[in-house]
Amino acid sequence: MAAAGGEGVIRAALKSGKKAITGGPGNPPVVVDETADIAKAAKDIIDGESYDNNVLCIAEKEVFVVESVADRLIAEMQKNHAYLIKSQEVADLTNVTIKDGEPNGQLIGKNPSVILKDIGIEVGDDVCTVIFEAPPEHPLVMIEQLMPVLPIVRVKDFEEAVKWAVKAEHRDCHTAILHSNDINRITEYARAMQMTALVVNAPSYSCMDPQSKTLVYAHTLTGPTGEGFCTPRHFTRQERIMLGGAFHFV
Repeated sequence: MAAAGGEGVIRAALKSGKKAITGGPGNPPVVVDETADIAKAAKDIIDGESYDNNVLCIAEKEVFVVESVADRLIAEMQKNHAYLIKSQEVADLTNVTIKDGEPNGQLIGKNPSVILKDIGIEVGDDVCTVIFEAPPEHPLVMIEQLMPVLPIVRVKDFEEAVKWAVKAEHRDCHTAILHSNDINRITEYARAMQMTALVVNAPSYSCMDPQSKTLVYAHTLTGPTGEGFCTPRHFTRQERIMLGGAFHFV
């Protein structure tokens, strides 16, 4: 069986007595440095983060952007149907989306218009995500919220971005995203994050989207049981037949 969800669901699957493939937690960080194509990075981030209202565990959950390109990135995100909120609105958003240190289950997967209405803001359904600036240890940065709300953290340089990305991901070794045209930084990020899936200069869903012609088509990324990308081969028993002197069939 395949199971994804909270820890309770995973524990139940592993105790079922059947082979279980379970999806693990993830809080995928995005790092954007000053070498990135900012217009493309903004579109890719919003496309990936807003897909299915952010319920996919691989989706972009928080952004760490180098200060020198932060304003441009935010402006380009707004061109891609992101709605920017500020100051007191951020506090109000936090209060309705996080309850007792956990995501508010009533808002998981809801449209941005529904979430914003709870804090007194009316927007149309053309808005695909809510963006806002936040400090690095803000709850919506550190918690996998599964909602189309995207905190953006300004950092002084790439090294600081990587430091906070590692902390926000909590060593779940799930998914991380990077927008950079510096091959050395791509290597550095990959080594620091140690992810099952690392997406560079593309939306998060590219790592398991058949249209991208990369990797495999899979909607379950397993951490606790170690399969990684879950494909049909994980549900089949491979048979080996040996017949001496005739043939070898696998």
